Amino acid sequence: MERLTLDGTNDHSSQLLTSLPWHDVLYKHVFRCLDIPSLLSLGKACTEFEELTQGYFSLMTYIDLGKHASSISPTDLRRLFETNNSKLRRLMLKNCKSNMDDGILLNTLINNKCLQIIDLTNCTALTNNTLQVIAVNCPDLRTLSLRDCPWVSAPAVTNIALCCRRIRQLDLSGCWHIDDATVGMICKSCTQ
Repeated sequence: MERLTLDGTNDHSSQLLTSLPWHDVLYKHVFRCLDIPSLLSLGKACTEFEELTQGYFSLMTYIDLGKHASSISPTDLRRLFETNNSKLRRLMLKNCKSNMDDGILLNTLINNKCLQIIDLTNCTALTNNTLQVIAVNCPDLRTLSLRDCPWVSAPAVTNIALCCRRIRQLDLSGCWHIDDATVGMICKSCTQ
């Protein structure tokens, strides 16, 4: 696309951001340097940038909202997780607190059967439905952090242990409904 310079001539060297190759340049070299809040803001600029950022989100293998959890609204979280991403391996949602609920997260868990690490530390608005979906859809899960999630129940953790037998790390600190019998059953089921 051409644009006029101050002297009225065409500037052939100027290109719009979206005219660059998306996969080879923008996704690999530019977007990789931006944090998630910046990408979400970029997507709000226009429909073309929305399409561009949604395409990037659909290719991500790692999402870490830890540093930015308190600054991302539930609406922006929905935009981030409404993509058809099926490539996620690590999902770090530490401190999303009340911004993250089951309605936002469940489809992402269903679509990403290869998740190996999930951190739900201090996600207080989730329910045991999330753990049920993880148990059914994430058989390769290796690490699950449920630290400071008071909603976690013993039956939900038992289901995780029975379905996700490759777990090596399970953080249940601050999960007050977990009893000794549940911990014993986890140790028997998850030998790693």
